Amino acid sequence: MQPKRSVRLLPALVVLFCGLLTVFPNLVTAEMYEGDSCKSMKDVPGTCRNPNECPWIQVNVNQKRLYPIKAVPRCGFTVQSVLVCCPNESSIRKADQACRNFARGSTYIAQHIIEGKEADEGEIPFIAALGYSSLDPAKEYDFRCGASWIAKKFLLTAAHCVRKNDRPVVARIGTINLDETDRTRFQDSEVKEIYLHPKYTPKSKYNDIALIELATPFEYDDNSNRVCLYTDTHDLDPDHVLTASGWGVPAKGDVCTLKDGEPGLCQESTSCPWFLENIVKKKRFGERVTCGFDGTTEVICCKMDQPVTFKPGVRSGLACQNIPDADNRLTFHIIDGEDAADGEFPFMAVLGYENEEIKDGYDYRCGASLISPNFLLTAAHCIPRQGRPVVALLGTASLNSMNGVTVKIKEFYPHPEYRASRSYNDIALVELEKRLLNEPDVNPICVRSDTEDLSSDVVLTAEGFGIIDVDKQMRSPQMMKVNLTTVALSKCNESFAANNLLTNNRRLPQGIIDTQYCATGRENIITKQVGDTCQGDSGGPLQIVVDGKFQLVGVTSFGNGCGSNTPSVYTRVAKYIDWIEQIVWPTGVLKE
Repeated sequence: MQPKRSVRLLPALVVLFCGLLTVFPNLVTAEMYEGDSCKSMKDVPGTCRNPNECPWIQVNVNQKRLYPIKAVPRCGFTVQSVLVCCPNESSIRKADQACRNFARGSTYIAQHIIEGKEADEGEIPFIAALGYSSLDPAKEYDFRCGASWIAKKFLLTAAHCVRKNDRPVVARIGTINLDETDRTRFQDSEVKEIYLHPKYTPKSKYNDIALIELATPFEYDDNSNRVCLYTDTHDLDPDHVLTASGWGVPAKGDVCTLKDGEPGLCQESTSCPWFLENIVKKKRFGERVTCGFDGTTEVICCKMDQPVTFKPGVRSGLACQNIPDADNRLTFHIIDGEDAADGEFPFMAVLGYENEEIKDGYDYRCGASLISPNFLLTAAHCIPRQGRPVVALLGTASLNSMNGVTVKIKEFYPHPEYRASRSYNDIALVELEKRLLNEPDVNPICVRSDTEDLSSDVVLTAEGFGIIDVDKQMRSPQMMKVNLTTVALSKCNESFAANNLLTNNRRLPQGIIDTQYCATGRENIITKQVGDTCQGDSGGPLQIVVDGKFQLVGVTSFGNGCGSNTPSVYTRVAKYIDWIEQIVWPTGVLKE
C-alpha cells in the first residue's frame, strides 16, 4: 500500500509554497493527509480528497457552474494534485444529489446573450407553460406563466402565478409553440396540488415562489428534461452570463395586426387608450388581439397614433390594474348575515366618531371603502357638518380585536350637490392623513365605471358592522356580509310606491333615479326577514367580483327598515366617476 503523502515541505520548496499560498489563500495550515476529516464550507463536515473524486465539485462542473475558490478549503497537496476538503455525502444538499441523476443528460444552454431571440426546439427542455381556464371558448387554455421542471412530479414557479382564485389547471412541456395542436409534440399534465411559500403574501414582492405537483409525471424525451437547482447562495460574478426563457411579451412597440387587418403596436393593456375606452363600453372581452402577458398583465395589440386622454373611467381603470386580485372569491349564494373573515374584504373601512361615553376608543357608526391608498368612499350623510368622524379603521373583521390599522382623517369631500334634506347624491370622499401601503389585510377596491344595472343572476355582496337584531337594536362587533341581487329601477319604484313610500316624500321627490341602485336579498324561511343592509352599514360597499378583482358598485345609502321586503338603495358609484377621478387621481395614476 502506498503511504499517505504528507504536506510537509522541504526547506528548498519554501519559496514555491509561499507562492501557492497566494493562489490558495484558504489552504488549511495544519498537517493533513488524503482521507483525513476536515471542515468544508460553513463548517460542513468533509474529507480531504482529490478534486476529481469529489462529488460536490463534479455536480458544479456538470452544471457549468462557477464557484468561488474560497468555497472549497484546501487540505494540502499530493505529488499529482491539490487536496480539497470535499463535503461528505450526507452534507450535500438534496437538490445537488438529485441533480447528479440527470445533469449529464441535460441540454446545455449556449453561453451568449440572447436578447429576445426565438429558442430552438429542445434548447430549453425544462421550461413548462402553465395553462389557466380560458374565458374564450375557442381556446382550450390560457397560458400566462412559466415554470421549471425540477423533479419527477414537481415544477417551480412564481407564487403570484398561482393565486387562490386564479390557479393554473394544466402544465405543458416539450414545445416552444403554445399554438401547437399536434399532441404528439408536447406533454400536458393536470395540476394536482400547489404549495405556496408560507411567507408569501400578494401585497409583497418577497418570497414569490411556489411548487406545483403534477397529477402525472412528465416523461423524458428529446425536448423535455429537468433542470438542476442552483444551491449556492452567493451572487454570480457580473461577467457570468445568465439566460432567461419564456413565452412572454414581444418587445414593447413591436408591430402587430389588429382583427380588422390594421397595424398596431404591442402595449400593456393599461397603457392602451382604445382598450380602456372599451372597458367603459363593456367590450372588455371582445375585439382585442393579445400579444402575450407580462407576469399577469396582458399585453395587447393597440391601435396606433392614439393619444392618451383621461376619459371617464380611464383613470379609475388604471388604478384598478394596481390592485391585487381578491384572495377570496365570493360564495355565490345568499348568506343572510354570516360573519366575514379577516382579510376577506380588505377594502372595508369603518369610520370612528368621538363620543363622551367612550373614553378610550371611538364610536364606529358608518362604513366606507378604500379606493386608493389614501382615499375612502362613503355616504355623504355619514359626514354631517357637526360631529364628523375623526379616524378610519381598516384591516380587521372585529371591532373587539386589537388588529387592524387606525388612521386619522385629513379632509372631507361631500358631493357638491348633496343636500341633507334629500336622499340624492349621497356620496362623499374621505382623505386619510397617510397612504396605506403594504398593510396587513388592507387593499383598495376597483371603482366600477359601467353605469348599467347588473343582471338579476349576478350576486352582489354588502358588508358592515350595522344592526343585526332589529328588535333589540343590537350592533354587530363582527363584520357581517350578505349576498344581494339587483332590482331594476322600475321595479324598485313600484315596490316603494306599493308601500306608500313615495307619496309626499320630501327626501325622494323624483322617486328612485338612475344615480341610485337597488338591491335586495332573499327571505329567511325561519325569521321571515330578507337579507339586507341595516343602520350602521351606511356608507359601506356593495360590490361584485370581476376577473378576480372586487368592483365597487354602490355605497349604502338608505332603506325602509332592516330586512323589509322593500329593496335597499345605494348610491350608484359609476355615475360619479368624473367627480371621483378629479379628486383622487387629478393628474393620473401612479404605479404603487
